[in-house]
Amino acid sequence: MFSAWYRLCVSARLKSDSCQKWISTWWPAQAAGGKQGRELYDALFPLIEAVTQGQFVVSLDFSLAFDYGHPDIAIPFLHNLGLPISICSMLHKQWTNQRRYL
Repeated sequence: MFSAWYRLCVSARLKSDSCQKWISTWWPAQAAGGKQGRELYDALFPLIEAVTQGQFVVSLDFSLAFDYGHPDIAIPFLHNLGLPISICSMLHKQWTNQRRYL
């Protein structure tokens, strides 16, 4: 039940003008999540276009990434493969600043 309340509160907060303004100052332009007026298709069309041009497409699945990988190895490796520094920085912050409660 907490998950539903959390999603509702976060969704409402993300839609506020002040939050959208703050997001636009640091969230990478390539990211679609959390931005008002952006749809799933806004994220998918550039990926489909990249594939048709023979480029690589990477999907980030966070379900176990933080349990089995080490950020000091993985993030520079991803950056060397062409992941933008803005996304690398976001991943590093998320990866190294997590707190877990049981």
